[in-house]
Amino acid sequence: MLATDPSLLKLLLTRRGALRLGLGVGGAVLLLGGAGAFVFRAKPPAAGLAVLSDDERETVRALADAYFPADTPTGVPANDVDIAGRVDAYVARLLPREQRLLRALLTLVEQWPRATLAGRFSALPTAARVEIVDAWERGIEQRQQLASVFRTLVGVAYFDEPRVLRAIGHRFGCLPVVPS
Repeated sequence: MLATDPSLLKLLLTRRGALRLGLGVGGAVLLLGGAGAFVFRAKPPAAGLAVLSDDERETVRALADAYFPADTPTGVPANDVDIAGRVDAYVARLLPREQRLLRALLTLVEQWPRATLAGRFSALPTAARVEIVDAWERGIEQRQQLASVFRTLVGVAYFDEPRVLRAIGHRFGCLPVVPS
């Protein structure tokens, strides 16, 4: 339909049409290239961490606070546990390409609220972060997968904390033998 419309072809075949098309495509490439360079840029690790940058550490802390806030049933809020340090140790064991992917996902999470002019994810109040994470959990499949990645990553680090394990009644070793 559009491809066979002679008026559209005539518009594109003029010098002005070709210039508009070229500028439009060039602008899109520049915009997408700039966004890609921003997401995949090399960021130095934060002090005391092997892989994660300061921004990424704050994003991990914010995600952990959204999943395990101060009123969590375990009684051990995420901000009392070094989740970012544990996540950094896990990420350090990944292949470089997987590290880049996870760091790009953390950047995506950090910038996500800016689409609605709300600011950075880590700068939002805890209630707003919980709403965003809940929306991912209930959203389309890709958002659910994103939520699953971070729920697992943050959850493994959180439940690696001995105080949390004690709070949920977990103990190591064999169960005691109870005489019958």
